[in-house]
Amino acid sequence: MDALFYQLIWKGLIGALLPSIGFGVLFNVRGTSLLLAGLTGGIGGFMYQLCLYCGFNDSIANFIAAVALSICGEIFARKMKTTVSTFTAVALIPLVPGGGAYEMMVYFSQGNTLAGLMKGVHVLSVSGMLCLGILSVSTITRFFFYSKRKLATTSERLQQKIALGQTKSKTSMQEIEIPIDYSLQSDFEQKELLNPGKTTKP
Repeated sequence: MDALFYQLIWKGLIGALLPSIGFGVLFNVRGTSLLLAGLTGGIGGFMYQLCLYCGFNDSIANFIAAVALSICGEIFARKMKTTVSTFTAVALIPLVPGGGAYEMMVYFSQGNTLAGLMKGVHVLSVSGMLCLGILSVSTITRFFFYSKRKLATTSERLQQKIALGQTKSKTSMQEIEIPIDYSLQSDFEQKELLNPGKTTKP
């Protein structure tokens, strides 16, 4: 239990939250946005360590962590009315495989080309998974809000057309004149309709 707490909380949550806040200061993120950016990074690190604990490989764990922090970034960006990159760019840095890239260069410098290539492939796969996770959430979010705006616009136009049609129908009804059948009326009634007030009843 202590090992799990250390892996998820200290190594995952706090171990990603503090670097995210540090890079946020470096990227000129201030105030509440800085704390939310750090929280976004902490959630990403927590999900990464949780996936590793559940037995997922490193690439899948990075993908799930990127999806989690991207969702948090989308939510916080709309809450703070700022860009999503304010949170995701800062929160993504603790997940970037910088250590793997360094080991790759060390292997190459030592002449161990095969190990360097294997490490390079691993770094590229992790980086690709991080990009794929962020891109997936961004695409789904944009499609959702685009569809929502499109539906609202279509509904508004339909309501305007219905209102316009009702107005035209009322106007048409007012312009309709009911024809009078004079054959069913007496001579006096016909004269009264043609010259009202000028005839006297016999």
